[in-house]
Amino acid sequence: MKNFARLAIASALASSLVVSTNFTAASASDPVDGAGSTWSQIAVDQWRADVARQGLVVNYQGVGSTAT
Repeated sequence: MKNFARLAIASALASSLVVSTNFTAASASDPVDGAGSTWSQIAVDQWRADVARQGLVVNYQGVGSTAT
């Protein structure tokens, strides 16, 4: 049973390393585009202003039922 537990842990660690190495970091110049609720747009707009200081461009469009 101990060997099975060790094998399971080793397999989980190995697979997490493989998964985590397949991702590349986005550069600050890559814009993030999204759309969603107009209800949350105020919070998203504040977040956009906060991350813009770090060079991240976020484009968000409110498309809920109250969108104009």
